[in-house]
Amino acid sequence: GHRLSNINAPALVIAGAHDEGGAAPSVGRQIASDIPGGRFAEVDAAHLASVESPEEIARLLLDHFA
Repeated sequence: GHRLSNINAPALVIAGAHDEGGAAPSVGRQIASDIPGGRFAEVDAAHLASVESPEEIARLLLDHFA
C-alpha cells in the first residue's frame, strides 16, 4: 500500500459484495484506506459489478465525479 499513499486524486474503489476473488470487498476496503481521502463502496454484485449492478455503479460514479 505504500505506493497508493502517493495518489493525490479523488479515488473511489468499488467492490462487489459477493466477489470472493482478488477484488473481494476486504481488498477494496484496504486499497481505499491506503489512498489519502479514498472512498470505498460495496455493491450487490459479484466480480462483474458494472454488468450485474449497472444502475448502482452509474449512481456511484455520477456522485463521485459531481
